Amino acid sequence: MPSFDELLDMANASYAESTTYSDWMPPVGKYLATVDQVRSGQKDGNPWWSVTAKLVSGLDNESGESLEGKVFSLGFFGSKNFGMMKSLIKRLTGSEVNDLRTAHQMLTGAVGTVVEVTVKESKDGQYTNAFVDKVVEGSTPAQPQE
Repeated sequence: MPSFDELLDMANASYAESTTYSDWMPPVGKYLATVDQVRSGQKDGNPWWSVTAKLVSGLDNESGESLEGKVFSLGFFGSKNFGMMKSLIKRLTGSEVNDLRTAHQMLTGAVGTVVEVTVKESKDGQYTNAFVDKVVEGSTPAQPQE
């Protein structure tokens, strides 16, 4: 059995490549953003995806500070919320995708796509979520590979 120091050495590359988690979300409102990054992996044998967006423009309503370039979550998806993932893909591509491999290709292919996003608070005020309203005309959504 490896020692703790050996376990640290074995996990170091994975740690170094990991992305710093941020739960920052833009204030409630409508924004223009680009799909910034799609990360995927597996936990306990189940696939997962994390999709982030980067604001193209916008101001903080309270401070007046520019929000341009700030990154926020469009969602974390796994087997428990595949319906939410399918909804995002439909907004990005205009098609309902029922194959998981194709869905993966569509998500990863959406990086760089310009989207209109609405940020809303949950009814109880505990959560803030971002929803893609539509792809901006002229932006190229991901297309399934034949």
